[in-house]
Amino acid sequence: MSNNNNDDDDDDNNEWLWVTRSVYNEEYIKRIVLAHYGFALHPLSYLLNRTNYGFGIHSGNQEMQQLNLLLYLDDIKLYAATNNQLQEPLRLTQTFSRDIKMVFGIEKCKTLCTAKGKLEMRNFTTENDDTMEAMNQDAMYRHLGHMQAKQIKRAQMKQKLGKEYLNCTESILKKVECKNTMKAINTYATPVLTFSFGIVKWTPTDLENLQTKMRTLLTTYRFHHPRAARERLTLPRQMDSRGLIDITRLHDK
Repeated sequence: MSNNNNDDDDDDNNEWLWVTRSVYNEEYIKRIVLAHYGFALHPLSYLLNRTNYGFGIHSGNQEMQQLNLLLYLDDIKLYAATNNQLQEPLRLTQTFSRDIKMVFGIEKCKTLCTAKGKLEMRNFTTENDDTMEAMNQDAMYRHLGHMQAKQIKRAQMKQKLGKEYLNCTESILKKVECKNTMKAINTYATPVLTFSFGIVKWTPTDLENLQTKMRTLLTTYRFHHPRAARERLTLPRQMDSRGLIDITRLHDK
């Protein structure tokens, strides 16, 4: 309900606003805003690529590609060979952010400097005398869901993903009806692992250990007999089996 600005009006002059359609929730609006920011940041990659700063990447006899940024929605990683080279991409990013009315969160930025394969603690000072602190030896940051520093922490990521995969499966076993259980696991739990295939190096032993824990979990919740053949879980339902996706076979595709 919205009231008129005149204080002398009585209640009869109040205007009622009837809502006949559902209102977007906060999370949905946030995704729309981030998507628009992502489109707005695309010209920034064009400007940064024109600087010719960064690292050259060779692939066989193909032409060298220059890597100077990684962009994901409103998150950006800048690459430069030296501290002096980093000044220009950083200046372009700050100017572009200001032009599109985005705040460049310098207080959230960190620097990661490596020399001859070793991590060095070097703070970085911008042209505006703002300081970006260096990451220490044990610090990590999250990019695209993976914890990394100088490189991806594969051992920690495998432990984290395996735990998340089993926790998601256990939640499904507690709440989903029997006929939909395997379909729910294939839809919601298995992608937790497949997202990391090709990035995190999974060995056959790692995947077999996960499948053993999965069979134990299914046995605990009476979805699998302890003496049943393990193949019955991963064979298709058309063969009177469970139809659970075999993560080892999926990984090797």
